[in-house]
Amino acid sequence: MKKLSILSSIFLASFGMTIAAHSSSTIPLEGGNIAPMKKISIFLQKLVPQVKYNVSCNIHDENNQENQVFIYVDVMATNSNEITLNGKLIAIGEGGGIGKLSKVDNQLIANSLTNWGRTDSALEIQNLDHLDTISVDNCIATPALS
Repeated sequence: MKKLSILSSIFLASFGMTIAAHSSSTIPLEGGNIAPMKKISIFLQKLVPQVKYNVSCNIHDENNQENQVFIYVDVMATNSNEITLNGKLIAIGEGGGIGKLSKVDNQLIANSLTNWGRTDSALEIQNLDHLDTISVDNCIATPALS
Protein backbone atom coordinates (compact mmCIF):
# COMPACT_ATOMS: atom_id res chain seq x y z
CA MET A 1 0.00 0.00 0.00
CA LYS A 2 2.86 2.34 0.85
CA LYS A 3 4.46 1.68 -2.58
CA LEU A 4 1.19 2.52 -4.30
CA SER A 5 0.97 5.79 -2.40
CA ILE A 6 4.54 6.73 -3.33
CA LEU A 7 3.98 5.83 -6.99
CA SER A 8 0.77 7.86 -7.06
CA SER A 9 2.58 10.86 -5.58
CA ILE A 10 5.39 10.61 -8.14
CA PHE A 11 2.89 10.31 -11.01
CA LEU A 12 0.88 13.32 -9.88
CA ALA A 13 4.01 15.42 -9.40
CA SER A 14 5.36 14.56 -12.86
CA PHE A 15 1.91 15.12 -14.43
CA GLY A 16 1.74 18.58 -12.83
CA MET A 17 5.21 19.45 -14.15
CA THR A 18 4.20 18.35 -17.64
CA ILE A 19 1.15 20.61 -17.59
CA ALA A 20 3.23 23.51 -16.26
CA ALA A 21 5.84 22.97 -18.98
CA HIS A 22 3.20 23.02 -21.72
CA SER A 23 1.46 26.08 -20.36
CA SER A 24 4.62 28.14 -20.01
CA SER A 25 6.51 27.21 -23.17
CA THR A 26 6.56 28.70 -26.63
CA ILE A 27 6.98 26.56 -29.71
CA PRO A 28 8.69 27.92 -32.84
CA LEU A 29 6.96 27.15 -36.14
CA GLU A 30 8.26 27.22 -39.72
CA GLY A 31 7.66 30.27 -41.87
CA GLY A 32 9.08 31.08 -45.29
CA ASN A 33 8.88 33.28 -48.36
CA ILE A 34 5.67 33.56 -50.35
CA ALA A 35 6.06 34.35 -54.05
CA PRO A 36 3.39 36.44 -55.79
CA MET A 37 0.04 34.63 -56.00
CA LYS A 38 1.39 31.66 -53.98
CA LYS A 39 0.76 30.40 -50.45
CA ILE A 40 2.49 28.63 -47.60
CA SER A 41 1.17 26.45 -44.82
CA ILE A 42 2.46 26.72 -41.28
CA PHE A 43 1.86 23.21 -39.99
CA LEU A 44 0.83 22.57 -36.39
CA GLN A 45 2.25 19.07 -35.80
CA LYS A 46 4.74 20.39 -33.21
CA LEU A 47 1.86 21.51 -30.99
CA VAL A 48 0.56 19.29 -28.21
CA PRO A 49 -2.68 17.68 -29.46
CA GLN A 50 -5.97 18.96 -28.02
CA VAL A 51 -4.32 22.10 -26.53
CA LYS A 52 -5.32 25.57 -27.77
CA TYR A 53 -2.50 27.87 -28.89
CA ASN A 54 -2.20 31.45 -30.04
CA VAL A 55 0.09 31.61 -33.07
CA SER A 56 1.83 34.83 -34.06
CA CYS A 57 4.02 35.51 -37.09
CA ASN A 58 5.78 38.53 -38.54
CA ILE A 59 5.02 39.25 -42.18
CA HIS A 60 7.66 41.34 -43.89
CA ASP A 61 7.13 43.20 -47.14
CA GLU A 62 10.15 45.28 -48.02
CA ASN A 63 8.52 46.81 -51.11
CA ASN A 64 5.20 47.78 -49.52
CA GLN A 65 5.55 51.51 -50.06
CA GLU A 66 2.10 52.10 -51.48
CA ASN A 67 0.22 50.03 -48.92
CA GLN A 68 -1.36 47.78 -51.53
CA VAL A 69 -0.28 44.23 -50.68
CA PHE A 70 -3.10 41.95 -49.56
CA ILE A 71 -2.96 38.49 -48.01
CA TYR A 72 -5.57 35.80 -47.51
CA VAL A 73 -5.33 33.85 -44.26
CA ASP A 74 -7.22 30.67 -43.41
CA VAL A 75 -6.91 27.65 -41.14
CA MET A 76 -6.87 24.09 -42.45
CA ALA A 77 -8.08 21.05 -40.45
CA THR A 78 -8.24 23.14 -37.29
CA ASN A 79 -10.19 26.10 -35.95
CA SER A 80 -9.48 29.60 -34.69
CA ASN A 81 -11.55 32.06 -32.69
CA GLU A 82 -10.15 35.04 -34.58
CA ILE A 83 -7.32 36.11 -36.84
CA THR A 84 -5.90 39.62 -36.65
CA LEU A 85 -3.38 41.53 -38.76
CA ASN A 86 -1.75 44.49 -36.99
CA GLY A 87 -4.55 44.40 -34.43
CA LYS A 88 -7.35 44.52 -37.02
CA LEU A 89 -9.77 41.61 -37.20
CA ILE A 90 -9.67 39.85 -40.59
CA ALA A 91 -11.46 36.57 -39.78
CA ILE A 92 -13.65 35.20 -37.01
CA GLY A 93 -14.90 31.67 -36.53
CA GLU A 94 -14.83 29.39 -39.55
CA GLY A 95 -13.51 30.62 -42.86
CA GLY A 96 -10.60 32.83 -43.74
CA GLY A 97 -10.21 36.51 -44.39
CA ILE A 98 -8.32 39.10 -46.40
CA GLY A 99 -6.00 41.60 -44.78
CA LYS A 100 -3.93 44.48 -46.13
CA LEU A 101 -0.29 44.75 -45.13
CA SER A 102 -0.07 48.26 -43.73
CA LYS A 103 3.67 48.61 -43.25
CA VAL A 104 6.99 46.89 -43.86
CA ASP A 105 6.70 44.70 -40.73
CA ASN A 106 3.25 43.32 -39.89
CA GLN A 107 2.04 41.07 -37.08
CA LEU A 108 -0.42 38.25 -37.77
CA ILE A 109 -2.09 36.52 -34.80
CA ALA A 110 -4.40 33.50 -34.95
CA ASN A 111 -6.05 32.82 -31.60
CA SER A 112 -7.00 29.43 -30.16
CA LEU A 113 -5.59 27.14 -32.85
CA THR A 114 -5.77 23.44 -31.93
CA ASN A 115 -3.72 20.53 -33.25
CA TRP A 116 -6.29 17.75 -33.63
CA GLY A 117 -3.56 15.22 -34.41
CA ARG A 118 -3.95 15.50 -38.18
CA THR A 119 -0.94 15.96 -40.45
CA ASP A 120 -2.71 18.68 -42.47
CA SER A 121 -3.58 21.02 -39.55
CA ALA A 122 -2.13 24.37 -40.58
CA LEU A 123 -2.36 28.13 -40.71
CA GLU A 124 -2.38 28.99 -44.41
CA ILE A 125 -1.20 32.36 -45.74
CA GLN A 126 -1.62 33.37 -49.39
CA ASN A 127 0.12 36.32 -51.04
CA LEU A 128 -2.47 38.03 -53.26
CA ASP A 129 0.03 40.46 -54.79
CA HIS A 130 1.09 39.99 -58.42
CA LEU A 131 4.62 41.44 -58.01
CA ASP A 132 5.99 41.35 -54.46
CA THR A 133 7.35 38.37 -52.57
CA ILE A 134 6.65 38.58 -48.85
CA SER A 135 8.30 36.71 -46.00
CA VAL A 136 6.72 35.09 -42.96
CA ASP A 137 9.04 34.58 -40.01
CA ASN A 138 9.33 34.52 -36.22
CA CYS A 139 6.27 32.28 -35.97
CA ILE A 140 5.67 31.11 -32.43
CA ALA A 141 2.86 29.26 -30.71
CA THR A 142 2.04 29.95 -27.06
CA PRO A 143 -0.61 28.10 -25.08
CA ALA A 144 -3.88 30.06 -25.00
CA LEU A 145 -4.99 31.10 -21.54
CA SER A 146 -8.67 30.36 -22.12
